[in-house]
Amino acid sequence: NIRALKLRLYSQTSSPFGGKVDMLSQNCNGWKENEISYVNAPSCIFRNSSRLNVGSFDGGEVHQNAWNQAILNLNLDNEHVMIPEIITLRVTSPSDNGTTYASKEDDDYGPQLVARYQYTTGHDAVLVEELETEEE
Repeated sequence: NIRALKLRLYSQTSSPFGGKVDMLSQNCNGWKENEISYVNAPSCIFRNSSRLNVGSFDGGEVHQNAWNQAILNLNLDNEHVMIPEIITLRVTSPSDNGTTYASKEDDDYGPQLVARYQYTTGHDAVLVEELETEEE
């Protein structure tokens, strides 16, 4: 059972506004990661009606060349909550003075999704925190 998720991004610039994290609706998954750009992104990426705010970065301010994390508020303590197999996260800032985060192409500082999960071995429950990274 997944108990918590956090998104870790590495800021390349500083800003008083680290941004907020939205999870887009399940019907906004019709794109391919290696083919999407700002120009060809589906319109649901930009519509506010198709999103749910699930977190923000460390209270706002981020510093240059530093890791920042957002705890994703997905109500995971409720065992009846089903996490979709694929989720689309969008990070935005209300300010023109937002930050720039490292992309997945950066081998050392690409985005990280950290999952905390629990499993049972016999009668004992084990809580594990593990870093999820995409392998190509």
